[in-house]
Amino acid sequence: MADGVQIFELHKELAHISQGPLDIASYFNKIKQLWDDLASLSANTNTACTCGVIKKSNDEQKVFQFLMGLNDIYIQVRNNILMMKPLPSIRTVYSFLLTNEKQRVVSSGSQFSTQSASFQDGVSRHSVFPKVNFDSPRTLSLVRKYCKKPGHTIDKY
Repeated sequence: MADGVQIFELHKELAHISQGPLDIASYFNKIKQLWDDLASLSANTNTACTCGVIKKSNDEQKVFQFLMGLNDIYIQVRNNILMMKPLPSIRTVYSFLLTNEKQRVVSSGSQFSTQSASFQDGVSRHSVFPKVNFDSPRTLSLVRKYCKKPGHTIDKY
């Protein structure tokens, strides 16, 4: 039989766990370690059920615990997940949140500063868009694909 104090401490830690400064993967690993520790300590207590109801209930509790500890920037994603019928698995929830986190990183890294060269005064349109010739060198004397006129290249437009 597992030590009741250890099980109590794990439940207490799970009740107070939060993402804080951790990324989604680190937060998930932290909470999963607690779930695994708890499962190993109480492995003999849930063996009577063979219909899967307890496992489904435990999986739902994991989803709720994981979502409760998320930072507030994930409120919209959390709400969307909670509205799903049936509630997705913890693996699916984790995947959704990883994807959302990656999208946040990409979108925050691609925002333009007002100091960017493309927004400064005096920058011509031609310096923003590089000159590109999509035709191969051997077809230079042929009719251009861009405007269908001989000798015209895309950089003239």
